[in-house]
Amino acid sequence: MEIPSDLIPVKGYSHLFRDRATGTIINTDVASIERAKLKKQKRLEERERLDLMENKINSLESKLDLILKKLD
Repeated sequence: MEIPSDLIPVKGYSHLFRDRATGTIINTDVASIERAKLKKQKRLEERERLDLMENKINSLESKLDLILKKLD
């Protein structure tokens, strides 16, 4: 990968560069970026799964409470 001349290497990191104009740090390690995206997606999917389970449990609790009230 050819690095544009307006980017300055970040000392100690071969894949990080600073934009001269804005000071923004740019990561050129595409593989690590993709891994991070996949990890984030898996976290979001797991959160959705847990939220769904929590909603189902709350619904069951409400139904059980209703049944118990009718039995009294």
